Amino acid sequence: MATLKADKDPMGQAISDYFHTGKAKKLRVLSSMFDEDEIPVKHLFRSFEQMAPLEQKALLLAKGKILDCGAGSGCHSLALQ
Repeated sequence: MATLKADKDPMGQAISDYFHTGKAKKLRVLSSMFDEDEIPVKHLFRSFEQMAPLEQKALLLAKGKILDCGAGSGCHSLALQ
């Protein structure tokens, strides 16, 4: 499986940098579906206890087999284990 170069996958590179070094800057998120936003990369590594109450409730209501597509760093997948 080929991996994308950092200039083609900035989110993946930011996640990798934070995972390996504990340091990464903010990610700028652009979409036609919502306003431009910036998120700190460490936000993608939060624990269940650090998640917003609505996220926690959704995770607690999840039942059966779950496919976490576009999982980013996988913090929701880890909480669902």
